[in-house]
Amino acid sequence: MGSCRLCSQSLYGFPPGSVLGPLLYVLYTAELHQLVERHGVNLHQYADDCQLYLSTPVSGAAAAVSFLSACLNDVNAWLSRVMWIGSSQLLDKIDICVVPVTSACVTVSDTVHDLGVIFDC
Repeated sequence: MGSCRLCSQSLYGFPPGSVLGPLLYVLYTAELHQLVERHGVNLHQYADDCQLYLSTPVSGAAAAVSFLSACLNDVNAWLSRVMWIGSSQLLDKIDICVVPVTSACVTVSDTVHDLGVIFDC
């Protein structure tokens, strides 16, 4: 009797068990951690999940909402990055400047930070 193995091809990220996967994930999310800290909000990360939270007395609830809202706006901007990568000959043929993502539109950027490296046109 032969053995059956279920597998699927991963289109994004790193395959399970990858030696570099955990390190690259930490490098990628380090920028997110710094962004959240600037707002005085706490970040809890587990696997592919992130939670933002803060503690406040009842009298500080309005200010906490302001801090959290500003933080979420910055996190949204950090996550909303699109950049075309290719040779200048191929990029000259692309005239798409906005990419629809769920209910938002993401503007194509000339510069993107990824894993501590700055990619630009």
